[in-house]
Amino acid sequence: MAAARLLGTAPEILVEAWTYLAVLIGLSLSGVIVKRAGFTETASLFALGSAFCAMLVIFPGNAFSEREHIGMALFMPLLALHAWRARRDAAAQPGPGFAVLAGLSGSILLLVKPYYAIMVLAPALVVAVRRRSLKSIFALEHWVIAGICIVYLSTVTLIHPEFLRDVYPLLADVYGKMGIFWPIVIGYGLSWCFLVFLI
Repeated sequence: MAAARLLGTAPEILVEAWTYLAVLIGLSLSGVIVKRAGFTETASLFALGSAFCAMLVIFPGNAFSEREHIGMALFMPLLALHAWRARRDAAAQPGPGFAVLAGLSGSILLLVKPYYAIMVLAPALVVAVRRRSLKSIFALEHWVIAGICIVYLSTVTLIHPEFLRDVYPLLADVYGKMGIFWPIVIGYGLSWCFLVFLI
């Protein structure tokens, strides 16, 4: 809102522009990581670039520009980096620059909703299983994500202590009484566990 007032434009235009920028950043960084990883499917993935763009711009529909939408667009580089780390035949492992950039972009999704940490943990566990080593769980990108989340939580605690003191317990109480959580976890959790087992 403040930026829109400063530029003298409608807030909706800036929000949409920011969303398109997030999609471009996410796809571009993912493309660079995929190219450097040297996947055998690289040519096919680049040929599907417009489909990935459509998936991030058209498919969200009414959810366009929502926090999850922007977070997911910026989460793609981290998934590409996990795919690179999962390769046993990779000529080289990702450098620290890629790890930091993927960690920074991937952290946005956790700042949106902390329980999305499962989306970082699940592929990290797949990498650990594929590499037969827990070392990948402690990769640099995960330290970057943890650091960003700690700084964010500390900042919220210092600037808006009433959120954790008053608002958060109320939200936990309201959402805790909704009975839809466990059926979703059981229904989707078992499916995801089966898929991870297949990998």
